Amino acid sequence: WKQTSLQDVDGEQDITGWCSLKREHIISDYFLDIDSSRIYTLLDPTNRTMEFTVVRNSAGGGIIAQDAKNIVVQGFTISQHADTWGGLVVTGNSGYSKVMNNIVESNHNGGIAGTAFVVRNNILQKNGRSGGGLATKSNTIATSTFSRFENNEINHNNLCAFLPGWDAGASKFIGNNRLLIKDNFVHNNYGAGLWTDHDNTNILFQGNTLINNTGANLFHEIGDTADIVCNTIDYSFVCPESPTIDFTQLIYISNSSNTSVHHNFIDLHGSGRPKPSSIII
Repeated sequence: WKQTSLQDVDGEQDITGWCSLKREHIISDYFLDIDSSRIYTLLDPTNRTMEFTVVRNSAGGGIIAQDAKNIVVQGFTISQHADTWGGLVVTGNSGYSKVMNNIVESNHNGGIAGTAFVVRNNILQKNGRSGGGLATKSNTIATSTFSRFENNEINHNNLCAFLPGWDAGASKFIGNNRLLIKDNFVHNNYGAGLWTDHDNTNILFQGNTLINNTGANLFHEIGDTADIVCNTIDYSFVCPESPTIDFTQLIYISNSSNTSVHHNFIDLHGSGRPKPSSIII
């Protein structure tokens, strides 16, 4: 028997199901009989649709553009890649390339990874580790200038329960200068929402909506100048059993300077559930 991220597509997607990590849509134990092309699981597969990937893409992702400039990746559905990077990778010196109007889902690690480009109008969902971002790691955007991450929907990522406090959840951005993160809809991710971590400066978080993420929703960490303005956070569900219990703030500024937080809307509705801290500096 082995550990896997075999996914039950018809499984429960409610964030409260993830809280206790009893997520039945992830099958943690299985036996793969290659000779007979059979899979044995501890979960009854009757009336369920299941997906299983055994081949890693040696190129590093479903679509990869290495050191390509001014390209456009548009209109693809990128799914089921059992790789350490993710479904779509634009990496190296990518110039001002654009990734637009794609669906990136059900990949083992991240949804999108890359540097120095525009990510717009994509759906990044149900990936094993994280959904989107700009960087040299999966689902991150790193060491870029004048990048834009806007109008994306990021939901139900980190299905494989990678450690959210390290590098998992909806997104993570590293080493960016003049990055715009605008008008994204980020919801029901196991981990942080929009997270800039390490050496990000001149960052604008504007007009984003974040709902039911278990970690810090807007998180600016170890960075410099940032403006967090006109975002909406609808009381995110705090998981008392989550490894990110110390990172459940709705807006979290950590070890960062010259950061302005203003004109945001935070709704702490509901009763009987643990309340997160609204803003922590």
